[in-house]
Amino acid sequence: MVTKKSRPRGHRVIRAFLCLLLTAPTIASGFQQSNRQIEANIERLRNAQDRLEKNPRDTTALSLILSLLRDSNAINRANAAAVLGQTGERIGAEIKDQAVPPLIHLLETGGEGDRYAACKALRDFGSHAKAAIPALIKALKDGNTSTALYSAEALGRMGREGEVAIPS
Repeated sequence: MVTKKSRPRGHRVIRAFLCLLLTAPTIASGFQQSNRQIEANIERLRNAQDRLEKNPRDTTALSLILSLLRDSNAINRANAAAVLGQTGERIGAEIKDQAVPPLIHLLETGGEGDRYAACKALRDFGSHAKAAIPALIKALKDGNTSTALYSAEALGRMGREGEVAIPS
């Protein structure tokens, strides 16, 4: 008779493996659902970007992008920042007042990936993101080399005010 104390050590491993087998379909389903949601959001971002570039006064399109910039999912935030940066390259003058402050907020309060994405987007806005100069100067001292690099590039694209802020 095998008692609880006399069970072989491998029993725990087998039990853990069985638990994993029973929960794996649920986990996989969650990943698939999350993946589908991310893909749907990417499509929504692309559509919003197209509409916004055709009509910079399309507040619905800009609101969608900005709402995903505040999403709980880091991938959605990064994608929204990328789309905002690409759009800022083309029509930054028209959307800077609504788009740059949320990017600054993401840079100041977000995690490492958020700060990186915000710096890249602000870099793409160029001189239209001058309001971000103080936050970008702070980001130069970020422990993440990529964030610091994109901060320096963003400052360099902001004209004289940004260039003066870059330490020599």
